[in-house]
Amino acid sequence: SIRGTNDSDREEIVFFDDVRYRLKQEEQKKRLQRAFSLRTTEGRETTLLIFADRKVSHGTVVDLMNMALIAGVDKVNIAAKP
Repeated sequence: SIRGTNDSDREEIVFFDDVRYRLKQEEQKKRLQRAFSLRTTEGRETTLLIFADRKVSHGTVVDLMNMALIAGVDKVNIAAKP
């Protein structure tokens, strides 16, 4: 996440397959959802690892988990930087 003038201005950024997505921009969230969908394969288990900075909001992590599950990801694991 990138800090703004206050915590509510914090920009949440996600990298997936070496592409950056800014989650405050609805079109970029849709592109990330499509990218998740493209990485799932019928008949094969798909796992996503969310590696998040401790400053990333809980809501953002939950949103990412939900987006992945809707896209067909079977398992979502979460890790935090120490």
